Amino acid sequence: MRRIESILQDLIKIRTDDVIGSNEEIVKYITEILDNNNVVFEKVVSANKKENIVAVFNRNKLCDIEDALLLSGHMDTVGVNEKDWKINPFEGKSIDGAIYGRGAVDMKYFIACVLAMIDKLKECKRAVVLVLTQDEESCVCGINDVIEWCAKRNILFRDGIVGEPTNFALGVANKGCVGGKIEIKGKSAHASKQELGINALRIANEIISKIFELNDKYLKDRVCFNVGKFVCDNKANVIADFVSFEWEMRFDDNNKKQVILDELYEFFEEVKTKYQGCNVICDIEFDILAFKENKKSELIKKIKNEFEIDVKKFDYATEAGFWQKYGVDVVILGAGDENLAHTNNEYIKIDELYKYSEMLLSIVK
Repeated sequence: MRRIESILQDLIKIRTDDVIGSNEEIVKYITEILDNNNVVFEKVVSANKKENIVAVFNRNKLCDIEDALLLSGHMDTVGVNEKDWKINPFEGKSIDGAIYGRGAVDMKYFIACVLAMIDKLKECKRAVVLVLTQDEESCVCGINDVIEWCAKRNILFRDGIVGEPTNFALGVANKGCVGGKIEIKGKSAHASKQELGINALRIANEIISKIFELNDKYLKDRVCFNVGKFVCDNKANVIADFVSFEWEMRFDDNNKKQVILDELYEFFEEVKTKYQGCNVICDIEFDILAFKENKKSELIKKIKNEFEIDVKKFDYATEAGFWQKYGVDVVILGAGDENLAHTNNEYIKIDELYKYSEMLLSIVK
């Protein structure tokens, strides 16, 4: 097999953010490596026509697996404003012992490490299954498609590792995240004739105030709201008839999430009663489950016994919560500084790639 850093550089050169309408190129690259090494794999197609990958390293079929070890990652990255980068974010440039580029940390390094150790993974007695999803940074639908696909084929996992960057800390929990877009439709009129219009801006102001009121109310429960990308295209002498903005909520408790959302939805009804004729549309575009610490986890015990390792709960969201719901004893464990993810200075040190590869292989075996 080729060296890890060489594979990582290739992966970084393949753009996989939302600007690209297809993930065909990266899927082709990964599956060619799997195919050339006689690894059984399937491509699971999502509704957006992008493909997820499921592969098993040491079995001759992808079905009726009762006790697999899961290696879970995602192929997509967040977007890039190339003006903010001092180097080409899609070059995978090696500088002073580190590889720079979008996805270096989040999380193409994980894919590179796994692909570079195929020969060793094939030697394992337990089934080792790799899952790579296509939209973790956007709608987070691929993970549900893959889990449904695995369930239909009786592919079950005892335990697993989500390879998000943790700087070699053991992640035992992470926040969930739900969000999308709110659109307010009012009625346009001349600014001097307030009684003739319904001001969508005024309604938006009340809804945003309610969102931050809920943020303060539930802050003690580790809940946080945020609002961004506010759009209102009208002049000051015209009453705004349309406003939209994006929102998200991060949370520890999946049940608490619904309680808070119900409060927000109830407020929408109050607003519509107060401003007769307006409409408030709230679309949820992504809903990532919280991953809760499993105090009885055998995998956590084994990893802590084998390595001197920090244990952390992360504020960022991962796909671990979905695997936990599927019944997998899962942890988050990776190389790279998670604070470099989504930044314009994203990089990973080459020696970390090899340190992580050895650590991962030790856990797998």
